[in-house]
Amino acid sequence: MAFKPLTVNTPIGKKAHILVEDDAALYDGIFGEDCVLKLGEQFASKTISNNVIRVMDGVVVVGGHVGRIIKGDYEDMMIDNGTADQKRNDLIVARFQSGGTGGADTYSLVVVKGTPGSTAKDPAIVQEDLYAGGKRRDYPLYRVRIENLSVVGVDKLFKVNRNFKVLVEELDKTREKIDSVNQTLEERTNGKVKIYGDAEGGNIRITSPNGVIWEIDAYNDNLRAYCDDGSISYSFSKDGTLNIADLVISSVRTRLSEFIGKIKNAAYCTVVNNATTTGAGTVLDGRMGKTLNDKAGAAQNTANTAQETADAAKSMANTITVNLQNSPIGIGSAYGVTATAYSSMYVESVYFNGTNVGDSLAAYTQRNFGTLPAGHRPKTKVQVPVPAIDGLYFTIDTNGVVSMRNEKSTTISFGKCAMHGVITFVK
Repeated sequence: MAFKPLTVNTPIGKKAHILVEDDAALYDGIFGEDCVLKLGEQFASKTISNNVIRVMDGVVVVGGHVGRIIKGDYEDMMIDNGTADQKRNDLIVARFQSGGTGGADTYSLVVVKGTPGSTAKDPAIVQEDLYAGGKRRDYPLYRVRIENLSVVGVDKLFKVNRNFKVLVEELDKTREKIDSVNQTLEERTNGKVKIYGDAEGGNIRITSPNGVIWEIDAYNDNLRAYCDDGSISYSFSKDGTLNIADLVISSVRTRLSEFIGKIKNAAYCTVVNNATTTGAGTVLDGRMGKTLNDKAGAAQNTANTAQETADAAKSMANTITVNLQNSPIGIGSAYGVTATAYSSMYVESVYFNGTNVGDSLAAYTQRNFGTLPAGHRPKTKVQVPVPAIDGLYFTIDTNGVVSMRNEKSTTISFGKCAMHGVITFVK
């Protein structure tokens, strides 16, 4: 049987006839999309640590199938450790796995791990149409961005579906706004502009300061503009033609005949062949058309050349600006001092800033902050002295290792102190 009744009573003792996919079809038709419902904390996220992202309570719909974290509860999503000098995107998804008609389904929140690399990309997910027989559907909730060993951001990817109460309130507000606009329009124009509807459809009435009334409507399915005294009427038909009342056509013909008669009278017009005349009652000779066109073409060519020059200068300025822009690279910290690199196309600058908690370094030993990635390292070892501590240098080796190094042949010891410095080198 193709048609399946759902909301009907079945005989006593007969096997239940409503399956989860029946309810899912109903909810999918109501919501029309995967979404999080406007209930509770709406699956808000909290970053607990670099390995735990907590998802708060709420209700999610995937292909019409409903899942829930009960009010006041939460679910912790485990994130694998990051990789040094690598970036990675993980996705937290609501995953529905169908067991087929009447079969056992699974529905859970899972982490889809991305692939580490120099750039981060979202991992592939499956989004089959469950209503059309698909078996698995992933609805992305969050993107977890990982750089080196740290979670640097959590991006919300889902949509919160507005409930019927909110939609009704928004419709009521929209209706109030429309009524307000119509009322305000008449008030602001002292009744000179009015919008209303009648048997002819929607109407716009405009009144001049002298009391002349024009109206625009959709009379007989055509766009019509007419003067209320019946003297002039324009009608734009659906086929694109323009119909004008005979009175208008007659008036135009009369005035055109009068004008032609004046043109024929040589005493009325004087023909001139120049582009400088300002005399009344004169007309230009036809040959001036070519002259004016040539001058206009030359002026356009000059304008085009100037525009091309300006565009080239703007492009060069944009290129230089982009090349000079700095992008921060986190290197690491050692004993309270942090090293951060700022990179442009031309130079690399590593800034050291913080309060060292105190240290003791044997001769020619060092404390490492971290490593600059390939493409950001100096061709030769570079150093700058740490202020107020003799023999201690901020150092960057050709292998990219950034450190505080003791360059003395004896041990250096010092207590808590502020440390600041910068090393800049050409890449």
